[in-house]
Formats: sequence, structure tokens, C-alpha cells
Amino acid sequence: MTTAERHDLTLLRSALRETTGDPEIDEFVQASLFAGIAKDPEAVRVFREETAPEQVVVDLHLEGGEVTEHSTNAGRFARFVQRISQATSAVAKDVAGAARYPENLLIDALAPGSVRVVLRAPGIPTDKGRPAFEDLPVSTADSTALRRIAGILTHASTTSDAADDELLPALVRELPARARSLLESASTEMLKAGWEVAGTVRQRRYSEEDVTVTQRGVARLKSVLKFAPSDPARESIVGTIDGFKYSLGVIYFSPADSRRGFSAVVHTDALLVRVVRLSQQKDLDVVATFEIVTEGGAEDSVRVYRTLVDVREAGAQGKLGV
Repeated sequence: MTTAERHDLTLLRSALRETTGDPEIDEFVQASLFAGIAKDPEAVRVFREETAPEQVVVDLHLEGGEVTEHSTNAGRFARFVQRISQATSAVAKDVAGAARYPENLLIDALAPGSVRVVLRAPGIPTDKGRPAFEDLPVSTADSTALRRIAGILTHASTTSDAADDELLPALVRELPARARSLLESASTEMLKAGWEVAGTVRQRRYSEEDVTVTQRGVARLKSVLKFAPSDPARESIVGTIDGFKYSLGVIYFSPADSRRGFSAVVHTDALLVRVVRLSQQKDLDVVATFEIVTEGGAEDSVRVYRTLVDVREAGAQGKLGV
């Protein structure tokens, strides 16, 4: 993509973020903009990101197995959706640090096209007494939790089961015990039904992410959900941030010593925002602190799983922020 094209996309984002205050006029303007960019895939992607709902929407299409045309077993489908909703609530409770947390997910009317179901986190209630900062997207605990559940299901299905794949068990380990149990139950329903799932995760001003769930991936996830790691240890390492995956909550880290690079889970949104900020400075040395657990007995079969608990600019360890 050329610099001029990137500039066009920036202008498109700015235009889509402008508002007249009248929803009907804004909708007309957006329709006019879309008509002019409908044949440009990159521009359409920007349009979808900027006009997506404010909170996470997961659009799932179930295919294969018990799906016949646009139908599937009602009881199994209901249990699958219920377990995903309950698991999301359990993760949201952990994210919010709440003693209790209700099931808040909404479900859109089912639609043809294999068997389609749309799960969405409810929007933030409007408070006219408080100022709105429309340029600052805010994810609710439900949005964060639903994105995390979708990400784990997808990661289990789109990565190999090679011995050096350390990320899935680390992602699973960060889930509350109740969420792990419910996700295992949802996986059981998928395996019994023989479903394969394809879809998307959308949220305004975030990159649209694909959701892919295969039978092999679900079986792998169910196995990982049962793993029992060692007690955690902590280690601080100097190195650079190689990248990150915001939707999954993952950092890719390259140590300054002779060790090979690795991935680690980032458990909190606040820490992930810091990772994003630090990664914008190319080749910046940072000090990253990881919580580390191991699995396995014999030395050649030991797996190491890491969770990032802190990261700071290497020369700023004594500062409160970065």
C-alpha cells in the first residue's frame, strides 16, 4: 500500500468519526461514503471497523456435523450458547474484580446461512450528566471477556500442537476455574455435535478478527483445559517487544541474551495498553517481568508458560509509569 493510499484511509477514518449529532443524517453520510469505497477492500475494512458496535460482537456460523441446511439440535445448541454466556460472565467477573456478576450477553435473532448466532456485549448506558469522549473507545468487562473467549477458541484451532506451542495453556491458565469448567462443557457440546465454526469479532475502532473453531482445535482445547501446572515463579528479563496481538492479549518478546524469542499472555487491558505504547518505539529496550509455570517431568518434555505481569522502559525501572 502506498503512502497516498494510507493517507486516504486516515482521511476516511476521520470522516467516519465526524458526527452531526443527528443519527439519521450521520447514517446518510456514512451510506454515501460507503458507496464511494465499496470496491476497495482496505477501505471497506476501515469502514467496518469505524462503524462497528461500540462493544464486542461475535458473529458465529456453525457448519458440519449435526447441521442440516439451516437447522441443528436445539438442546445441544442451547447448552453451547449458555455455556459460552456463563463462561464469559465468569471471565468478566474476574476482569471487573466483582464479588458477583450477572450474565449480560445479548443474542440477536437467529438467521439462516448455516446456523448463525450473534452474541454481543451490551452497550454502556448513556449518562447525560457525564461528558462523552467519543475518540476514546472503552471496552466493558463483558466485551473484554467475550473477546478473550473467542480468541482462545480460535487460537486452539489455528495453531499446531507442536511441543514448542506454549501460548494456549498460558491463556487457559489465566481463566477463572469456573470459566475453564464451562468452556470445557461448551467444547464437549461442540465435539458431540461435530460443529465447525467460522465468524468474526467486531468492535468499533478495533481491527476485525476472524473466529475459526475446528473439531481438532476443540479437542485440543478440552485437553489443555485439564492441565495442572507447577507453582508459578517470577523472572525479569531485558529485551525488546517484537509485537503483540491485542484481541488475544498476547505479547511477543525477544530477550537481549542468547535465549530465543517467546510469546506470553497479558492478563489486563491496562498492561496491554502499556505494551502497545512501548512497542511503538522501535528497538526500545524494556524490562519485562513474567510469571512462569512449567508442565512435564522429564527435561526433554518440560513446557514453559509465561504471563506478563509488568513491563517498563529499561532505564525507567524506578519510575511510576512509562
